[in-house]
Amino acid sequence: MTNWPVRTVITDLDVFEVPFHIVTHKFNDEIYEGTWSRVNDPMVIFSDHNMDGKTMSYHGGAIGGTAEGVPVQLIFWDGWWNGAGTNARVAVEQQAQRMLNSRYFTQLTQYGIPHSPVWRGSITVTQPGAPASASSSDTMSKALDLIDDLIDDDVFPDPDDGPRIAFIVIYPPWFTVTGGAPPLGAHYYDYDYNFPFDRDNYWGGWVRYRDPVTGPADGTVRTLGHELIEIITDPEADGWHTEVNSGTNELVDAGASPWAGNTAPTNNSTKQTAYTDGVQLQAYWSNAHNRTVIPLNDGYRARLTATLEETSRWVTQHGTFRPAEAGGLTFCIEDRDYWWKVWTVDEQVSVRAESHGFHTARVDRWTVNGQPAPGPNGVLSLPVTVSTYDQRRRVERPATPSVAYRVGTSGIDLAISGAGGGFDLVVGCHVTDADITGNVQSQPEAAPWVQVGVRGVELELEPDYERQLDHCLDVLKKRWQEQENPLGRPRPGDPPYFNPGVLRERMPSYTPHVEWLRAREVARAITAAYALLSTDEARAYATGVLEGLPTVAHAISVEEIERALESPEAPSERHAEPRATE
Repeated sequence: MTNWPVRTVITDLDVFEVPFHIVTHKFNDEIYEGTWSRVNDPMVIFSDHNMDGKTMSYHGGAIGGTAEGVPVQLIFWDGWWNGAGTNARVAVEQQAQRMLNSRYFTQLTQYGIPHSPVWRGSITVTQPGAPASASSSDTMSKALDLIDDLIDDDVFPDPDDGPRIAFIVIYPPWFTVTGGAPPLGAHYYDYDYNFPFDRDNYWGGWVRYRDPVTGPADGTVRTLGHELIEIITDPEADGWHTEVNSGTNELVDAGASPWAGNTAPTNNSTKQTAYTDGVQLQAYWSNAHNRTVIPLNDGYRARLTATLEETSRWVTQHGTFRPAEAGGLTFCIEDRDYWWKVWTVDEQVSVRAESHGFHTARVDRWTVNGQPAPGPNGVLSLPVTVSTYDQRRRVERPATPSVAYRVGTSGIDLAISGAGGGFDLVVGCHVTDADITGNVQSQPEAAPWVQVGVRGVELELEPDYERQLDHCLDVLKKRWQEQENPLGRPRPGDPPYFNPGVLRERMPSYTPHVEWLRAREVARAITAAYALLSTDEARAYATGVLEGLPTVAHAISVEEIERALESPEAPSERHAEPRATE
C-alpha cells in the first residue's frame, strides 16, 4: 500500500471554522487518514458541587504529605475472598493499583500532598471471619480493631516505624450496615498503645464490596478512592475540610451534583464521576479551581479516517486531439488523432472516528465544510469552487453539490452528487466521554478533522496515448541517466534539477494516485530535457509531457519551470522530496 500526504491546507476561517491546519494522509485514491487530535492536561471540571461549607481550609493537624507517597494497604476480611470471591478480590486489587498509578491524585499538591499514595499490598484475614452486619459506627470500630490486632501481631509495623500506612478494610458483599441510610465506606483513626509510653495513631477506613462477583469493581474502587483521598488529607479530623464541622465536609464529599431544586449539601444528588485508565473515580474539591475536579490520565486523542467510493459515472464530454498540438513529442508519440472523454462521477464518503483514552467515546457535532450536520440524517448544500474540465483543459467554477448524510454512533456517511468537479471536503467532529456523571463545566474533548478529495470528474485519455507518453518520459530519462548521472548520485557541476515538489505542491487532494506518482517521472524527464536538448526543444517537450498531469498541467507555465531550474536546491536537498513506497 502506498502512503503519501495530502497537502497541508490553510483553511479560510471565513468559510470554515477550523482553528488550525488540516493535515491528512492519503494512502490511495480511496483511503484518507487525518492526524490525531490530542487533549492536553486532561481533566474533568464540574459546574456545581455538594460541599458542606464555603471552601476547604487547613486546621493544623496531620496530613499524609510524605515525599514518597503514603503506602496503601488493603485488608480483605473473611475467607470468602480466597474462595468464591477470588475474582472479585483480584478485580479490586488490579483497579486499585491502576488508580494509584493514575493522575487522579495530582491536584492534591495544593493541600501539601507532594506525591500520590503508593501500593503497599493486600492481605486476606480469614480468622476471625467478618461479621454479618453492624451499625455504621460499629463497622468503623470493628475495622479499626482488626487493624490494631494485626499491628499487635506484628503483621504490620508499629505506626511510627516508617511512613504512616493508609489501611483500608474491605468487607465481603454479604456484609450489611444497619440503621438509617447505610454508608458505602468511611475512615477514621485510632491509636496503638505499647506500655508504658508508646502511643501512636494509625489511619484506617472501610469499604463495603458492592459490585458483581465477576466483572469490574467500579463502585467498590470508586468508594475506596473516596476514602483514600480523605484519609491522606484529613486523617484525624483536623486536616483539610470545610469550616463546617460535619460528617460530610471533606474533599470528596463535595463531589456530587445536587438535583434540580436542591441546594448543597443534600442527599438528593448525583455523584460526579469519570473513568481514567478504566477505573471509575469520584470528583474532589480543588481550591485552585474553586470547583470539583477529576484529573485524568494522558493519552486522550481521536482521529478520523475516510473511505471514498464511486457510486456512478457518465460521460459528459468527449472528442479527439493530436499530440502535435502540444508540440515536442512527435519523436516519441505517433502523430494521429487520439480520443478523450470527461466522466462526471458521483461518490460517497464513509468517515469513521477512532479514539484512545475515552472510556466510552461519544462522537457528535459533525460538520462538513464548516456546516453542521444536525440530526441523524439530512441533506446539505455546499457552495464550493470545483475544478472541472472544458474539454481537456482544467477550469474552475462555482458549484453547489448536494451532500446527503447519515450519522451513526462512530461515524458519518456522505453521498455526494451534482459536484461536476473536484473539491476539498473537510469533515470534522467532536469526541467526548459518555461515561461522565454530574454536571460538567469542561472535560477532555478532541476535535479531529479529515480532508477528502472529491473527484467529481475524471479525464480519460486513449490508453495507447498514455502508453506512448510513458515511453516519452523514459526516452530522455534513460539517456540522461547514462550520459549525465550514471551513478544515480548528485555531483558538483550536475545540470539543474527540477524538483517534483514544484508540481506536487499544486496538486489538490483529489489528484489521482497515478498522477501523483507520475509527477516524479515528469520532473525527471523535464530535468533531462533541459540538460540534453536546446532550450526551444526542451520547452516544447516540457509542455507536451505536462499533459500527463491534467490536474496541474494548466496551473504551471514553462516560464515557472525554467525559474525553478535556475534556482536549484542544494544536492543534499534535491533528493528529499516525498517518495511513494509500494
